[in-house]
Amino acid sequence: MNTRTLLRAAGPIALWISVNGCASPGHQQRSYTVYLDPQGQEQTIAFEIAALPGEVFKIVIPEIITDRQETILEWNHKVPQWDIGQDHASWHCEVTSVIRMTAGIVFGPEVIEARVKMTNLTDRTWELANAFTCFAFYAAALFDNPELDRILLPVDDQWQSVADLFAETDPGPKPHTFFRVKGGPNPRDMIVGRRVHQLHPRMVDSGAACVVSKDGRWVAGTYSTRPAYVFCDRRERCIHANPLYDPIGPRETAVASTYIRIMRGSVADFQKAAGLPPNTGGP
Repeated sequence: MNTRTLLRAAGPIALWISVNGCASPGHQQRSYTVYLDPQGQEQTIAFEIAALPGEVFKIVIPEIITDRQETILEWNHKVPQWDIGQDHASWHCEVTSVIRMTAGIVFGPEVIEARVKMTNLTDRTWELANAFTCFAFYAAALFDNPELDRILLPVDDQWQSVADLFAETDPGPKPHTFFRVKGGPNPRDMIVGRRVHQLHPRMVDSGAACVVSKDGRWVAGTYSTRPAYVFCDRRERCIHANPLYDPIGPRETAVASTYIRIMRGSVADFQKAAGLPPNTGGP
């Protein structure tokens, strides 16, 4: 049965999604339960996987869209309607003479893709466009980590904890911190990086971040193939590895994705599954 449920962005309505395929590791069927988060921003989808009942993960897509010059889609933008189907969740909006945007999440058997498609309705070219998309685990007790010692970033060819990086250099009193990716732009060249202006001096090797479960058996991570930045929130524990868009001219459309994996195994297994560069996190 191929059913589709159209949901407005209010009310704790849930939908079970079963996806056949090979989970990592082992050959299993992965089932998701996906629902709108009544306590979160309207752009928030909460989900659980059957192998980890009660562990609630959240994706906020997108929280804000900016480029070098301005905010294109503001924080807490109203979501007219969520579309939740057997293997996806998405919403669409248009701001007259500014942007036409579709945000979609595809729940696959091994990887979750969070994709933002945007059309430039202005008369100028968007440079350093980025869609600030969040992968949060503060409501997943097995993964939540206020101490930040299990939240890991690839720095200097090894996976280092955010706790160690902050102990080495305190980025400031605020909970939100950007990390620049080697070879990538400075987050402060983007409006989002100037509005949330705390930037750690250490650079990450690639656009990836992950958290290890308390029992050491699971890794939940996010990554992008052409990252704009990596970001961490130590108050509401979440990680970002959001993509950088090529310049988008007037009336042009572009799409880019953030990827999420929640898998049994080690950080090395996550690194391999995500196809991260060989030097990420060391040999």
